[in-house]
Amino acid sequence: MTAARGEAQRYFEDVVLQYDGEDCLIWPFCRVKGYAKMGPQGQNVGRYICRRDLRSATRGKNHTRHLCGKGNSGCVAPRHVIWGSPLENSSDRVLHEITGMTIPIMPPLTKLYK
Repeated sequence: MTAARGEAQRYFEDVVLQYDGEDCLIWPFCRVKGYAKMGPQGQNVGRYICRRDLRSATRGKNHTRHLCGKGNSGCVAPRHVIWGSPLENSSDRVLHEITGMTIPIMPPLTKLYK
């Protein structure tokens, strides 16, 4: 799908950041190896989600984890994406591939502290 200039950014702000559901929300724009991408450098949308949801990466926890196991299918549901270490991210991948299980999804941090 070819998006008009700024269309992906508007979708991100108007749809993704407002989404509070428990189901996966699939990114309808550019994806590389299944992962949602946005911006001039094609940055991972999960990273944008973590930054915009008042969650900043801490030392050693700079990978985006998809708790649902569907990041490679384009899931951008904010409740499914959190920062994690490379080891946590790899462990998630093994868990999802071997068992098909998902990791319990937590409410957004911004909701916990309001």
